[in-house]
Amino acid sequence: MFAVLLGDEMVGSIAYHQRDWQGDRIYETGWNVLPSHQGKGIAAAAGTALIDIVREEARTPGAPCGLHAFPSVDNAPSNALCRRLGFSLVGTCDFEYPRGSGILMRSNDWRLKVGAGP
Repeated sequence: MFAVLLGDEMVGSIAYHQRDWQGDRIYETGWNVLPSHQGKGIAAAAGTALIDIVREEARTPGAPCGLHAFPSVDNAPSNALCRRLGFSLVGTCDFEYPRGSGILMRSNDWRLKVGAGP
């Protein structure tokens, strides 16, 4: 988990972790930026920095090679950010959010190749 800072002010967060997804080990990412700071490229800058970190970690033998994001199908800004960051749309899915809640959210599954492997 990383704080997203604008100067000394925390304006959001971005995170990643490993998880099992559809029979594969993947990295998953998610982010948020405070509404008053949205639309200013802050999430894109944070996403670019996070991708660099994950690509470095993915160089470890046996590490996952895919970074996924699962924004709601209705979250146009997050879906646009995935596209802007170079993710490819895999498809839609029912995604449990928050994890462990039993609540399913209709999401887009976006994937970015970050390491060697398929």
